[in-house]
Amino acid sequence: MQRLKTRRRRNRRLALAATALSVMAIVLLARFVVGAKVVSSDCMYPSIQPGDLIVYSKLDLAADRGDIVVFSRQGGDTVKRVIGVAGDEIRIDVASGEVCRNGQPLEEPYVTLRGETGESQAAKVPAGCLLAMGDNRPAPADGRMVEMVFQAQLRGKVILVLHREGY
Repeated sequence: MQRLKTRRRRNRRLALAATALSVMAIVLLARFVVGAKVVSSDCMYPSIQPGDLIVYSKLDLAADRGDIVVFSRQGGDTVKRVIGVAGDEIRIDVASGEVCRNGQPLEEPYVTLRGETGESQAAKVPAGCLLAMGDNRPAPADGRMVEMVFQAQLRGKVILVLHREGY
């Protein structure tokens, strides 16, 4: 009988320790490895729609052209696609919505809605920065607004999109 009580106590301690370790691992993962966000804007439509849940890696901050990134800006986090990295020259034609990088038009199969993008713009991306733009170019502000993102503002690269129906 005594042996059974001792075994039960040991099993409870082991279960408690395993639970505590699991909780600590989840907290560490959420703090340092991955992040999640429910998207509220339509600036990345149709790739990412309002209500979709994105998971992003906080470890890999070396974003490249075409990557979807999460970055901080005044008022909260934003999700956009990288269209230029340090040294790239970007030109956006207002009439066609065409984006050229280093003199070459970008192939953007993810952009299904085109239209005027506001004012024509040209920029050279400085060191330590990225140029990001939403996929939904006709969107009133978010989609067509080109944003210079400092490396320090980058929160992570999107690694998973979970589409939520009926949001």
